[in-house]
Amino acid sequence: MDEFLKTWYGLYPHWLDAHTFECQNVLYCIQECYTEKKQLYHLLAINRQMLAALHLMGYQPIRNLNGELLTEGKIVFAFQNEAFHLDYLWAQNRIVCAQGRTLLQLREKWIEKIEFVSQRYLYEVDCHQEQYPFRMALIQYHVGLAKSAVTVLNDLIYDYPSPLPLSQLCHRRIIKLDSACCMNPLNFVIDHPARDLCEIYTQQLVDFDVVKECFENFHYTAQEMHYFFARLLFPSWFFDVIEEDYFHPKQDNPQDTFFITKHHFFLQALKEAYAYISQSVNLKPLEW
Repeated sequence: MDEFLKTWYGLYPHWLDAHTFECQNVLYCIQECYTEKKQLYHLLAINRQMLAALHLMGYQPIRNLNGELLTEGKIVFAFQNEAFHLDYLWAQNRIVCAQGRTLLQLREKWIEKIEFVSQRYLYEVDCHQEQYPFRMALIQYHVGLAKSAVTVLNDLIYDYPSPLPLSQLCHRRIIKLDSACCMNPLNFVIDHPARDLCEIYTQQLVDFDVVKECFENFHYTAQEMHYFFARLLFPSWFFDVIEEDYFHPKQDNPQDTFFITKHHFFLQALKEAYAYISQSVNLKPLEW
């Protein structure tokens, strides 16, 4: 990677971790870019709009010595690791972009993930492993949750006369509330702010009292709370683990204790959200 950066960018890195380095007192990161060039330029345009609105430095894309942003599927950013808090996240969510995908498209994406696990991944699980019965039960349980989420999403689609607009700046995943994660343009996605609210709740970055405050302070409608619950019910974190294990298998896969701990929190989070949201939204009964 040193030779790559020297040849293409004229940078001589001092590595801080596998993706982050310093050069002449400037902090950089290099990332794989799997988006198409048109989508990348769209994300970078949103990034400029966001930086201007928040008055932060954030991530600045670096062109290679040929003046191009992408080099062999990789992109380099200069960035400042600034303090980041919830108010910045809400400010990002207020940025309106072009309409993203619709709820119908989201439903198809969820169905694709369910079918991937049911029709491909399950057949790759080693039945000779000692943990096989536990792993199979775990997978089937979360596939069942995902199917229930699709049902809730169907109700959302058909119960409201006007479709929910998915047109605000959000994030694919929020692992940590910091600038490295939340300011990264490759982590941007156009959706409804309920997506980010659900993400920081399921990642245990905030408790449900904060969620309720957001419902009140941002004047969530029944339709918006319905969407939050559909997203909460779909176990995105679990499908992330499955896809990572399938496409990038490693020796140090998450242990069963990780899944048990995550499952216990997730189940409690669902019950807490269901009890509160069902006071305002006509949610169907769920079997826990």
